[in-house]
Amino acid sequence: MTPDAIRSVFADIEKAVHASRYDDALAQIESLNAAAGDVIRATPDLDSWLVSAWRLALIESGRYGEAAELFDSRVAEERALIAASTSSLVPILGQAKRVRYADMSFSLFLFRHDILSNRILAGGGWEQGISEYLAQVVRPGDLVIDIGANIGWHTIAAAVRVGPTGRVIAFEPEPVAFRLLVDSVRENGLTWVEASPMAIGAAEEVVSLHRPYVAGNAQHSIVDQGLSGDTVTIAVAPLTAFSDQIDRRIRLLKMDIEGAEVQALIGMEPILSGPYAPEVMIIEFSPRLLALAGAGPEWFDALTTRFGYGYAVLSADTGTQVHLDPGQSLGTLYHRVLAGQTGSDTQFDVVFMR
Repeated sequence: MTPDAIRSVFADIEKAVHASRYDDALAQIESLNAAAGDVIRATPDLDSWLVSAWRLALIESGRYGEAAELFDSRVAEERALIAASTSSLVPILGQAKRVRYADMSFSLFLFRHDILSNRILAGGGWEQGISEYLAQVVRPGDLVIDIGANIGWHTIAAAVRVGPTGRVIAFEPEPVAFRLLVDSVRENGLTWVEASPMAIGAAEEVVSLHRPYVAGNAQHSIVDQGLSGDTVTIAVAPLTAFSDQIDRRIRLLKMDIEGAEVQALIGMEPILSGPYAPEVMIIEFSPRLLALAGAGPEWFDALTTRFGYGYAVLSADTGTQVHLDPGQSLGTLYHRVLAGQTGSDTQFDVVFMR
């Protein structure tokens, strides 16, 4: 079958899914996969679409185990293909996608099967609140540090903002995400971006990074959440190990490392106390992940009491600052989340300013 013929069948499958005729959709998917599976696997856009539709139909049919097995196997396969590739990623992922967000346009290599890439492909960008806030505060010539850069959405957006007179230093220890990050930086000609495959922590060490399948190639963490996935060995260093690259006041530091934020803050204490301390920090605050890592909220409160930062929670959609109720510290919020008193709001992007 040709790609055009396959897309025609996709249209029929999509109609069946939208009409909640999941058994019909599954029958068509399985027939198509038997007839043209090799062609679909070799065409990144077709494969991504098929897996998404197949997984949805299985879930809606109550076949949860099969849906998980399908997705897990495709994520594992894609990771292996990227890890083994020594040249172009195009045969695996397709051409880098030209994406537009606000007043920016840039290219990204996207993992086929994860929530981050799917959101970007749908035109909504990624972490809109952070994206909007970054656009408000980052200026030409600034230094930005991105800890937990993943495939580089915020890294590249910041690099476009700071321009060639600025600098962006990005850290991403997961090897597949790092490969996509580096290739996307190169694709955009952003020579003022420094990308490192190190994790940032309290001290130099070697640890296991857990990579759950459920989110594709997102949400990897040194914290074991007990999810189906695999692990890779990564190197960790404190941010102070990169002090020679920090040649001016840090305008913005963004950190999203899935529960390891306290260890990273401990390792950057000399920087927080020094002349190049970040003016603004955006840090993910997830009490559940912090607790799994054996960390409490004390270091988050210390950013205010010891280092003089004010803070607010960022709106997930607009990047505006939402101030906590008077007298409610992040420590209080931490314990309220763990006690189940905050409903569906269980993790937050917190902006620290001074």
